[in-house]
Amino acid sequence: EIEKAHPKLMNLLLGFLDDGKLVDSRGVELDFSDSIICFTSNIGIKNNVGKKLVGFGNEVRSYDASRDDITEEFKNHFNPEFINRLDSIIYFNQLTEDDAAKITRLYLKKLPIKTTKKLVDFVVAGSFSPEYGARNINRFIRNNITIKIADRILQDGDGKVYKAVFKNNELSSVV
Repeated sequence: EIEKAHPKLMNLLLGFLDDGKLVDSRGVELDFSDSIICFTSNIGIKNNVGKKLVGFGNEVRSYDASRDDITEEFKNHFNPEFINRLDSIIYFNQLTEDDAAKITRLYLKKLPIKTTKKLVDFVVAGSFSPEYGARNINRFIRNNITIKIADRILQDGDGKVYKAVFKNNELSSVV
């Protein structure tokens, strides 16, 4: 998240992004001219996305509706010299429930548990948050599924693939 960088680093990046070269403290030149450099940023998200709009409706401001304000905050935060050295700015889409289900499947694939639609739906229902994104999904899996799997591994030994057991739409155990 480039907005958290120290101003000295930002100054260093100005020359680096122009030439693609850096010189270390021993005078050794490092060539990045054939490299792709990616920066991430959350500038403008906190102040715009998810805020309730003033007026008669109880609408919450979406990411798409906030894009112009996000761009404005980006321009206000970074100096024109830095922005002018960027070849392109890519706006990521806001996380949807379908995206969350795909991410859930990827996380569950790493665990010794059978990935079922019911398990994926349980994770998405308990963790989906456009505000907190995919980290919330990982945290939910770790706190609600991985611990149960670890307990079973301690009982049964490693090498087994488990199945989620639900009672009243809650994950009760893995077998």
